[in-house]
Parts: sequence; C-alpha cells; structure tokens
Amino acid sequence: MRAWYKLSRNEQVAMKLLSVIVPFHNSALKCSRLIQTLVRCSDPDVEVVCVDDGSRDSTLEILSEFKLSAACTVKVIVQKNKGPGGARNNGLDASEGQYIWFVDSDDDIQLDVALRVLRKNQSRSPDFIDFNIESGGRIFGSTNLSPGIYAGPEAAARSFGRICSKIFHRRMFQDTGVRYPDYCIYEDNALLFMLPLYTKSFIVVSECVYIHHEEYESITRGERSCRYFDRMMTASWGLAMSLQIDASLSDVMEAHFVRLYLINTGKITAVPSRFWFEKLRVMRQFRTDARRLGVYVGRAQVSTLLSKASKKYRFVFWMLYLLSAIFPSQTAFFQKMRMKAWGRPFMPPCLTVVRPE
Repeated sequence: MRAWYKLSRNEQVAMKLLSVIVPFHNSALKCSRLIQTLVRCSDPDVEVVCVDDGSRDSTLEILSEFKLSAACTVKVIVQKNKGPGGARNNGLDASEGQYIWFVDSDDDIQLDVALRVLRKNQSRSPDFIDFNIESGGRIFGSTNLSPGIYAGPEAAARSFGRICSKIFHRRMFQDTGVRYPDYCIYEDNALLFMLPLYTKSFIVVSECVYIHHEEYESITRGERSCRYFDRMMTASWGLAMSLQIDASLSDVMEAHFVRLYLINTGKITAVPSRFWFEKLRVMRQFRTDARRLGVYVGRAQVSTLLSKASKKYRFVFWMLYLLSAIFPSQTAFFQKMRMKAWGRPFMPPCLTVVRPE
C-alpha cells in the first residue's frame, strides 16, 4: 500500500476542495478541448494534476504551457509508460484535494457545475457524488438510480455505474488503500468491484458534468490490440479483491464478473467470423478463471444478462459456450498476448485488505 501522510489541522484547513486528475498519453492532438476548459478555471479550491504517461509526441510541452498559463494550481508529473491506472495512482499520490475526480484527456467537463453541486453537498460528506454523462448526443446516468441520497454498500454495488461520472471523497482511497492496477487498460474494471464495498453513503444528481467524446482513437477504441484482453485480467483481480474485502455481496460481484468478462469481452458477429473463434477462446479462459475464483455460473443468471440480445445472438452465444467446455486450455495463449501487449505478466498492486467498518 502506498503511504499517505496524516495532515495537521492547519494543513487540513488549507487543503484544496477538488483535485482533477488527468492521465495523458500521446494526447497532443486530442486534449485541447479539456485544456481550454481547465485553463479558464480560476477557483482557488481546485487543483489539476496532469500525468504524462510516457508520451512520445508534444504532450509534455502542451502541459508545461498549460501550467504557466493556468489560473488555478496545476501539477505536471512525468512518468514512464505504465498505462492510465499507473498514471492515476501517481496523480493520487501527488494530489491534495478533499475530493478526487478522474478525467480522461480526450473528454471534457462542466467544472463550474460540478463545483456548485459539490459545495452544496459538502456538509453531507458523501463518499461520492454521481453525475450524469453526455455521450453521443444523449444524456444519461450510469447508475440507473433516481437523484437522491443512498446508503450502504449494497446500494452502491448493485448500481455503481462508471468511475468518470463520480467525484470521490479522498477517504475512499486514503483510508482503504484502493489503487488501480498498473500496465493495463480497462483499469476501471478492478475498482468497480472494490469501491462499492467501502461506500457508506453517496448522492446521485441530475446535473450533467462529464462530456464523453469518441471522435478520437483511444486505447480502448480503434483497432483491436493484444491489450484488449486486459479486461479479463482486471475483472478477475477485481473480483478476487472484492471477495477478500467483503464476501457478503459475492452474488452481486459475481454477476458483475460474468457481465464484464463472459458477456462483454469479445463479440459475436451476425455471420461466422474470426470473432467467433476469439469469443470461444475467451469463454474457455473464463471457465478456467471462474473455477479458480469459485464462481458458479447459472444458466438463468446468464440468460438475464442476455435478455436484450437477439434470439440469434443468444443461440450463437450458448452454442459457443457449450463448445468451450471441450475446447483446450487457453491460458498459454492469453499469457502470450499479455507479454506481447506489455512485455510483462499481469501483476496487480499488492494491496493490504482493509475491511469495511
């Protein structure tokens, strides 16, 4: 677990209200929109922590210019490429805000609106505030909950939603030791399993403050790469950690695991293609990992998750899943993909498990 230092009373008074943490990796052509938003912020309660994750373009020069021209506090951290999770971890360690907001460099935010809502609810000291997201011309909430105040880990676990739509209280990381895995993408998957278990209260609001854009290619969009399969490993590690933290919600977490790994990883095309074979590989490895983690997959559970899929899709899915039971082990294949993607095995951070009070 990384070290966090206990602040004196004077230091606590001087603490920023909000730290906006942004990883940048070869972002020179796609970060101007967010930089323009942040450079207009003059609120003394805000700091922006920019982490250059081993960029090979002019990203660092852009961040240096931004720091000189910004009216709010800006920190620029440079690191070797460790993936967005490693960048966010370094940003966390350097941040001083009472609340934390993780923002992607190619998206945009409504910072003034977020601050207004945050100040309005600061006295309630929620573990997080969840906002609406704008994406593809549509505004929606990722939790599927109506605006209001909610309590308990079960409410959070069943409807946690996305990381980017939330502003977290610092204690969610400081007191728990939760960190992202380094050297991977789909790093949010892991935190979706852990953070809900530490949630005592949270607030859902109707204000939209996160604008998600997809016109630029990103590490999770564009041409399929070997790093795509990180989503399987981050889901497996996240579930394993959640079972250590609090096994009382294992049924909920196992359902998340099945959805992220078995349902969402890979694709099934309308006609037979190489993607069917890839999905077959994923299903076979899922069987291996589920057995290792002690997860039982019931047909009714999977059918519920597939309820919105077409009849043909469900037929092909079950055909491939049944076939995966006699398919040879795919462990060596995915280990090879992992080494090709990052040059190292998947080694998540060694966290000291803190059990919820």
